[in-house]
Amino acid sequence: MSNYTIHTGLWVNYDSAPALGATLTVSIRWGNYLIAALSSLVGWAGASAWSIVSFYLHQRLAAAREKDVLHQQLQVHFRTAGSFLDSWLDGIGLHKAWKGRAEKVKRRTLAVSFLALVLFALFMAAGVFVAEVATKTYQDVLVLAKPSDCGDLSFMMDESDPDKLAGGIDEWTSYYNDGAFWGRNYARDVYVERRGRESGFSMPELPFIGHETPCPYTNGTTCLGPNRTEGAAWKMDAGPLNSHVHFGMNAPVDERVTWGVTATCAVVDTQNLTTKPYWRLEKNDDGTTMNNTYIGILQQFDEDRGYDSNLMFEVPLYLKRGLWTPGLNDAYDKAITGYPFNNTEADMAMISTTQGRMFYYDRVDDPYFMAHDSATDEEYAMSPNATVYYPSQLVTVMVCTEQQQICNPLTGQCTPWSGMLKLRGAIGNNTIALNDAQLATALRLVASVSSMISQTARAATKKNGVRGGTSLPPNQWIKEIELWFAANLANTQATLLEW
Repeated sequence: MSNYTIHTGLWVNYDSAPALGATLTVSIRWGNYLIAALSSLVGWAGASAWSIVSFYLHQRLAAAREKDVLHQQLQVHFRTAGSFLDSWLDGIGLHKAWKGRAEKVKRRTLAVSFLALVLFALFMAAGVFVAEVATKTYQDVLVLAKPSDCGDLSFMMDESDPDKLAGGIDEWTSYYNDGAFWGRNYARDVYVERRGRESGFSMPELPFIGHETPCPYTNGTTCLGPNRTEGAAWKMDAGPLNSHVHFGMNAPVDERVTWGVTATCAVVDTQNLTTKPYWRLEKNDDGTTMNNTYIGILQQFDEDRGYDSNLMFEVPLYLKRGLWTPGLNDAYDKAITGYPFNNTEADMAMISTTQGRMFYYDRVDDPYFMAHDSATDEEYAMSPNATVYYPSQLVTVMVCTEQQQICNPLTGQCTPWSGMLKLRGAIGNNTIALNDAQLATALRLVASVSSMISQTARAATKKNGVRGGTSLPPNQWIKEIELWFAANLANTQATLLEW
């Protein structure tokens, strides 16, 4: 998904101190040239090193007051020393020639051979291991990504020209739908099936935890568990995620920030939230019959009617969502005041699903996909003499709330947990004393965040042509929302990478 290239040349990897983090990135071809050049350099350095050692030993011998013939011959040897191997062989030759004819011959001659041999071995090893400066082709390669398109992405939507407006909306929808599908597939491969996948991310899988939490809704509704009994909500928590460590925004310690996100979802009972029949058949203008479901969510910005304005979800749409962000519209905020799912400190979504004529060969107890009503397979025009189970609810509803937070690691200050608009306001007002570099990092991070809630509808609306299936586990809805949450994290990483 991400559109980026690789920076070639020198750069600093701030995982280490600047001096130790200096990194050179080149192409494979130039990498081979560089290794060959370094091998040659090591050979030249070895020869130069022996010349320096020989000069030092020559000067030590020249400064001695008492000298014998062997002493002077060693002095001449070091003055005219060639390579390591020449000195090694000369040392052995001197030992043979002077054995028994001078004092301490073995120590004075073989020491030369030993020193030459040790230095030869060291530089030979250096020449062999010089290839270790390059990353192996079978290893992950740490590089500095350079986005091909720098900056925020916007779509031209000219309201004065209906054709251009429609074209801009189509492009916007296509871009985000493609991203949602990519994020869902990536999350399935990496987070669920644990398969490796090329991504360009510094950390392919971001850590998060999911756990049960008490139902936050008590006014006219409740959270549902297996068999649509009273249940709990499920909360997912990622963070604090470091801009450098987790998202790969390469920067020194004093230029980093952390970001956290939580999402709490629950399957809910909404039948008591509308004055109209929960399900009913209605005729359209063209005479066709549509089975409509009313769940009591605001259809328009209607301050008088409030949340009992009966937004209609039409079957057989697979999924439809209502989404609101506190602070986006004052009339909207006022109209939903008192609604049991309202939360002014979080972004919220109501996700409604119908399974249409989907059926299963075993009962499904999951509250979101529950299928207890039985029929013969013959009624579904499949194979006879088999019992299948079809959805017990025409429409099921899930409510999700999402909150985010930015923290300053240098001071320990954090923004309050809130929805996206309030978070952006806190960053824009710099309420947590970020320095200029941290502020730029935080703004870039917040601008790249993909909402789990908005990704949910796009990824889940992908069509599936299979009508029949085996049973689902009673916690299938939890698996779905954790997949959505992981897809959100992956999309945020991808957006940061191409920013």
